Amino acid sequence: MEQFTIPVILLGMAITAQAQPTLTASGNTPLPGMSYQRYYSPYAAPGGNGANVVWDFSGLEDVDEELVELMVPASLPSGGAFPLATVAGNDPFALLFQRGQADGLWLLGRDVFGDVIPFDDHKLELPFPCTYGTEWADDLHAFYTIEGDDFELEGNINGVADAHGTLLMPYGTVNNVLRVHVVEVSADIYEGEASYSVLETFSWYTPGTPWPLVQHFQLVFEFFGEPIEIAFTTWSAPLAAGIADQQAEVRTLKAYPNPTVGTVVIGLPE
Repeated sequence: MEQFTIPVILLGMAITAQAQPTLTASGNTPLPGMSYQRYYSPYAAPGGNGANVVWDFSGLEDVDEELVELMVPASLPSGGAFPLATVAGNDPFALLFQRGQADGLWLLGRDVFGDVIPFDDHKLELPFPCTYGTEWADDLHAFYTIEGDDFELEGNINGVADAHGTLLMPYGTVNNVLRVHVVEVSADIYEGEASYSVLETFSWYTPGTPWPLVQHFQLVFEFFGEPIEIAFTTWSAPLAAGIADQQAEVRTLKAYPNPTVGTVVIGLPE
């Protein structure tokens, strides 16, 4: 047993060891063969930012759901357009082709109901490592064709891991969670005319699970010159094998002498 001395006044403080969450390539890169259930709920407010935040999403609904299967890109009809992709899977808007690398998760392009959009400037969706306070910015660009018409896509994103803490979910509590806030501004350009869109997401991740446990989407785009807004929330469960690692580690303290006065000795389990 390790021992050290500590003034008795500090014994009034709760001593709980909970590491600040860090997302890594080894623990948070999606891989072919993985799958999870995604549930849809009406939009829920994302809550506050900062350290040790508790977000209560225990009331999220299940108005719709889908099985998300992560696949080998080459096995898909449009996979040939993304030779560098390591994994493919559906998000709420499209089939995404991604590449996991040591420095982050990159979006190489997407298949929107058969319209294939390969990026020539890939988008950094999530940097690795990523921890509280991590910030990044990146550009995206593509040329693509729909029914014989040529389009250009250009845009940029700004992201920040702006909070960490605890999620209260419909299935229970998940500690050691990192929230990532991203704003993407893009324009689809056709014959010199641009249609703009702004997508804002809040995503809650935990180390060891390569998909968000909660994700808020708020999309505003132009449709024939009129602004349209879509907002909703999705939620999922973490990888079962990682749940124990997500919990706060609380060590039992033993104080000597007992009762304690003045300076005492604290014993920590090895």
